[in-house]
Parts: sequence; C-alpha cells; structure tokens
Amino acid sequence: MFDLLAAESKRTWILYRRYPLEMFVGILMMGVTFYALLLGAQYLAGPVQQFGDRLDAVVLGYGLWMLVLMSMNRIALLLQGEAQTGTLEQVYLSPFGPVRVMLTRAVAGLGLSLTLSVGILLLMLQLTGRHLSFPAITLLPLGTVVLASYGLGLTLGALALLYKRVQEMMRLFQLGILALVILPVEQLEGPARWAGMLLPVAPGAGQLRDLMARGLPFDPGFFGLTLLNGTGHFLLGMGLFLVADRAARTRGLLGQY
Repeated sequence: MFDLLAAESKRTWILYRRYPLEMFVGILMMGVTFYALLLGAQYLAGPVQQFGDRLDAVVLGYGLWMLVLMSMNRIALLLQGEAQTGTLEQVYLSPFGPVRVMLTRAVAGLGLSLTLSVGILLLMLQLTGRHLSFPAITLLPLGTVVLASYGLGLTLGALALLYKRVQEMMRLFQLGILALVILPVEQLEGPARWAGMLLPVAPGAGQLRDLMARGLPFDPGFFGLTLLNGTGHFLLGMGLFLVADRAARTRGLLGQY
C-alpha cells in the first residue's frame, strides 16, 4: 500500500510539474474572481469595514470551497479521464482494486490541493487586508471536511462509472457545495441546527469559522459531531460507489465510452 501511495504521489507531482502555467493561472483567476465579487458587494453595501468579521468568514469560506471542489472533483475526473483514454479496465485489473487506487490518488493529490487552497486564501487576505487565525487544532475539523468531500467525490465517481460524462452534474454539485460552506450551521438553533448538522461539509466549515474567523476556543463536542458527519458521508459515498461498480461490471460498461 505504501508503494502505491508513493507511486501515485510521484505521478501527481509529475503532472503538476509539467503544467505549471495552468496551476498559476488557476490561482490567479480564483483570486481575481473573488476580488471582483468583493468589489461588487462593497459597491452595494458600502465600505468593507461594515462587513466586520463576516468578511473573514467569507474569505475563509471561499478558500474552503476551492479545497472541497478540488478534493471532490478529483475522483470523478480521474474515472472520466481513464474512461476517455481507454485505460479504465487496466485500473480494474490492478491487484489493489479500483476503489483503493482512486482513493490513493485522491490522497496523493491532497497535499497539492491544500497548497493551492492556502495560496488562494493568502492571496485573498492580501487583497482584503484581513487576517485569520491558524491554530494547529484547525487540522481536526479540516480533516472532517476533506473526509466528507471524498464521500461526495465517490458519489460523483459512481455517476461517472455509469454515465461517463458528469460535467454538468459536477457544476450542480459546485453550487450546492458553495451553499453548504457558507451555511452558518454553528449559529443555528433548535431543529434547524440539527438538520444542518446532517448536511455534508457544513459542520466542519462552521467549526473552522469559529476557530479561524471568530477566534473562539475549540469545542470537543462540536468536533465529535463534525467527525460523525464526515465519516458518515464518506461511508455513504463509498457504498454508492460500490453499488455503481457492481452495476457497471454487470452491464459491461467499463470498456465503453
């Protein structure tokens, strides 16, 4: 298993190293897009100072949205790319199996995804003149967000196995993820709070806002709920992927595009 992770990490690094311009332009465009949105909001609502700590939460939410999208889309894009190039059956013939290979590729790309997301976040902080706290404990809720995003990625991967092209579905997921990332589940009360805790990504994003944007102390009870949320959505995505995998094998869809 370690050899597989090392090989996939090397493969991911080679792909990024051969196309550095694409990575640089991607970071630049994301930063410019956010700044354009900020200028539009400032024109409508007045000076940036009127946003208060909400602007910190918005900056954090945008950077977190980018991380979730990169983590979520990776599995589906890998499956779609393998199907397009005709190498999907080779992945299935691997002694590790398709699920292990895809998850290992996703984990191998996590470091680069985090690097890109941090780069985007730092760029947005420079543009807005805001500051965020980065305590080490934030890695715990961040891990639950990544876990839930992998569950969503496996769900998209299940659709890619059966339907091959899922670009429009991925765009739909992107809008939904944006809503989940900015949902203030940590400030809701009563049934609305518990309903929000069932949604993927939302609880972890809420605890990250408390820690990084509001400077609140770490809440172990809240983290327990975010961990259950991330684990549950990951297992749900895994189950859907295994069902789709069985259906694709039965219907002979692996060698078709």
